Amino acid sequence: MEFEKLVKKCGFGLAVVLHWPKLSKDKEFINKLNFDQWIQIYNVSFSDSKLNFLALEKIREVAKNFDEWLEVYNVSFSDSELEHLALQKMREVAKNFDEWLEVYNQAPSDSDLKELAFQKMREVAKNFDEWLEVYNQAPSDSQLQHLAFQKMSEIVN
Repeated sequence: MEFEKLVKKCGFGLAVVLHWPKLSKDKEFINKLNFDQWIQIYNVSFSDSKLNFLALEKIREVAKNFDEWLEVYNVSFSDSELEHLALQKMREVAKNFDEWLEVYNQAPSDSDLKELAFQKMREVAKNFDEWLEVYNQAPSDSQLQHLAFQKMSEIVN
């Protein structure tokens, strides 16, 4: 079956995997694949295949910003190499409160990453909603919860 018909029938990623013996020789095709396409290929290729390893390498090469690494995290299998890499990269590129909050929400419980994300949330919190999130996540009656309350009070008054 021709490639374009197969894409319509079963999706881009699976069409590439099925046509890989032919497509693997087409360097121009490979070099034109974008982030979303490599994600699709990774998700449907077998974990022990050469194509899966290539897709993983290409994802590492083309993912640049927080949103892309968040997408990588969201499509990764739990506790996979890719999931760990995505968390690490999210940590490296996170800049604002919302990004650190996402890292915090995605990081495994009791992990150093979760603790770091929470610390960064405190450092970059500026408005009422951000301090409210810190307040809600802080241990009850802790110094941090009191600090968050104080910051919210200052903003309100």
